[in-house]
Amino acid sequence: MMTTSSAPKCVLQRSFSESAAPSAMKMEVETESETDSEVQSELETHALIKSAIHRSTTSTDLTGDFSKPCVLPLAEGHHDDLRSISTETMAALIRGQFNDQISSFKIVDCRYPYEFDAGHIQGAVNLYSKDLIEQILLNPLTSTPEIQPDSNKRNILIFHCEFSWERGPNMSRFLRSLDRQRNKEHYPALYYPEVYLLHGGYEQFYKQQKELCSPQGYRPMKHPDHEADLRQFRNKSKSWQGDKSRINSNIVGANLKRLGF
Repeated sequence: MMTTSSAPKCVLQRSFSESAAPSAMKMEVETESETDSEVQSELETHALIKSAIHRSTTSTDLTGDFSKPCVLPLAEGHHDDLRSISTETMAALIRGQFNDQISSFKIVDCRYPYEFDAGHIQGAVNLYSKDLIEQILLNPLTSTPEIQPDSNKRNILIFHCEFSWERGPNMSRFLRSLDRQRNKEHYPALYYPEVYLLHGGYEQFYKQQKELCSPQGYRPMKHPDHEADLRQFRNKSKSWQGDKSRINSNIVGANLKRLGF
């Protein structure tokens, strides 16, 4: 009786073992396939990064993700690391002459509120501090940026201040640094790959394109009636150089590590 009853048990155990083997083999094959895919993806990422670095050193008119030339004609400016446009190009943009190439644009006025309130370019937004740049332009964005095809219409930003000497350029650099930091795992993709600086700032634009300003006025930063306001805003400003050095150091280190250096 014991011999007869034990035989089916062995058969069942053998049958279960044989039926489980193909599943185990399938899982092993799938795991190997996933590993190969991850390795291939990593190799492609490294190749993309190296290609982007090469393009960034050989071309000066590329967007921030190094994928394509800037859509707007560039002007010679005072800041070699930034893409500058002329007042004429800004006026043409506002009048819709680039609508076939540009989906949207935002003008970022980095002057202090008492300057902005006296007169600004039509449609401009007043972002005069790093906190505002981060809160308004970056914090609402949570998706992963992707490099867009050349055929897609562009979404661009244009920064400026009174003369586009200091505040506008620094805020533009601050945005790009934070953008790089937040998307370092997706390098060189950016939320804002195409960012410009208005050469000559509001002062020059107001002189040449007054009809495109609303209200039509110009109050200098150092206006005698706003000395207290100027001191207040300057006291609130943080040290740009310290933030810039810290952020850039982190970005460079992260990218070199990913490349295996």
